[in-house]
Amino acid sequence: LGKEIDIAQGRAMINATKTGTKRWIKLHPDFLEAMQGIDIEPDKPVFGYKDRCSVNTAVRRLCEKHGLEYYSSHQWGRKAFATRHLVKGDKTLKWIKEAGGWKTMRMVEEHYAHLEQSIVDEGIVSVSFKKEKE
Repeated sequence: LGKEIDIAQGRAMINATKTGTKRWIKLHPDFLEAMQGIDIEPDKPVFGYKDRCSVNTAVRRLCEKHGLEYYSSHQWGRKAFATRHLVKGDKTLKWIKEAGGWKTMRMVEEHYAHLEQSIVDEGIVSVSFKKEKE
């Protein structure tokens, strides 16, 4: 499918990351299924966007056209990704850093540690120290 998507390995290369570091990411099985049989030209963008800002431009136009509040791809992408996993309480900050592609733990801690802390606080409060009746 091109040099940036490897269907056989179930992954895609992200070239233009916020951190400037290229990286391979795992693709969801539903996405892989949808991509089967699609002919993608080598050296062409898979979705037709020339850079990461193009997506935001398209989303902004659609929001304006339909009178919707605009949210950037960061807000419904990386930010939502981190928030969703931390609020569910099933992932750690380190996992968020690695899976979300943040370059340093510092960035993740500064923006999302309060969400993980709320899960810790909730766990502490939910523990009962009362003796159980025999």
